[in-house]
Amino acid sequence: MFDVPQLRVQLLAVLFLFAAAASAVRADADEDDPLRAAIDAQAQWRSALVGLRLRIVIEFDPTSPVYRDSNVQAERIHSEEDWIWCDDGRFRNEVWSYIDGRFSSHNLSGGDGRAQFNAEFIKSDPPDAPPLFIRLRPQVVRWAGISHNFLMGLWYRDEHKWLADKLMDGEAIDQGLEMVDGHELRKIRIPRRAPQEPEATTDHLLWLDPRHQYLPRQYAFRIREGEQIDRTLVVDEYREVVPGWWFPSKIHLTMTNMRTASSAPQIELNPQFEPQLFKPDLKPGVEIYDDIHGRNDIIGGASGKELHRKRRAIYSASLPHPQNASPGVPKLNAPAPTTAPDWVSVAWLRWGCYLMAAVFVVTALALRLRRKS
Repeated sequence: MFDVPQLRVQLLAVLFLFAAAASAVRADADEDDPLRAAIDAQAQWRSALVGLRLRIVIEFDPTSPVYRDSNVQAERIHSEEDWIWCDDGRFRNEVWSYIDGRFSSHNLSGGDGRAQFNAEFIKSDPPDAPPLFIRLRPQVVRWAGISHNFLMGLWYRDEHKWLADKLMDGEAIDQGLEMVDGHELRKIRIPRRAPQEPEATTDHLLWLDPRHQYLPRQYAFRIREGEQIDRTLVVDEYREVVPGWWFPSKIHLTMTNMRTASSAPQIELNPQFEPQLFKPDLKPGVEIYDDIHGRNDIIGGASGKELHRKRRAIYSASLPHPQNASPGVPKLNAPAPTTAPDWVSVAWLRWGCYLMAAVFVVTALALRLRRKS
C-alpha cells in the first residue's frame, strides 16, 4: 500500500524542483539576453495591431521659440485630430486648429491603399465646410500616413520598421536598468540607420517600461558628436485599450523650437471602418487635380463651377499676395502642377508601354519576314 500523504509530499517536492530549475534556466537566459522579454512583449504588441484610431487633443506651448520668433501672441494654441491607420495601407488624418478658441485652419489627407489625397480649405470657412481643392495621386507605399508623435520610438519611418523589428534584428544595444521618475525601465540605444546616411552619427535612446509591454516610457533622439538631444518624448500615462494591450494616452514632446502636450481621450484598436472614410468627399464646387489620370475638373457641372468661382475669389483674397496661388495649389485655369512633367502620368505611361510593345512586335515580325525572304 502507498502512503498517500507521503507520496503527495514527494510529488510536490519534485514539482518544486522542476519549477526552480525552469526559473533558473529562464534567469540564465535573461542574463544572456536581457532584451528577450522586450522582444517577446513587443512582438505580441505589434502582432495585435491591425488598425488604430486616435482622437487627439494637442496643446502647443505658446511661449515656444517657433511662436515667439513668428510674433504669434496667444494664450492658448491647440488642435483636435482624428487619426486613422490600417496595416493594409489605408489611412486618414484630419486636423482642426484653434488660436485662443477661434477656429484657425483645417487639414485633411487620406488614402485607400491605391490612391491618396490631400485637401485644401479656405481658412475663413467654418470647420465643417468642404475643401476648395483636392489633389489625387497614386499611393505607392503601404506606410503612408503612419508617422505620428504617439508612435515615436515605436515606428522608424527612415527604415519602415517597428520597434519589434529592430529588437528582433539585433539592432538594439542594452544599457541596463534605470530608474526614471519612480519607474524601473530598460534603457536601450539604437544607432540610426538611414539609407541616405549610411554612416549616421545619431542615436535613438529608449527607456522601455516592462509593466506596459515594454512600450517606450521615454524616447530621445540624440546627435552623437555633441551629445545634443534634438527631441524628447515622455509618456505620462498608458491605457489598457483591450485586455493585455497597452497604448500611450498622454504624452509631452520637447523639440528645439516647440513644446507640446497631447492626450488621446479615444483609442480604438482594430475597429471596422467605412470604405468612404479613405476617399475624398466630392461635393459640388470642389476642384479635383487628378495626377493619376492627368486631368482636373470641378464637381457639380455649371452650378458647381459658379460656386467654385465665388469660393476661389474668397480664397485668393485671403492670400498674402492675391495674384499668386498658395504653395501647392495651382493657379485658376492653369494645369495642375506635378512633381514630374505633365506627360509623366499613369495614363500616359500606360499608353507609352502599349506603344513600346507594339513597336517591339512589329519589329520582331519584320525581322522574321526578312529572314524568310
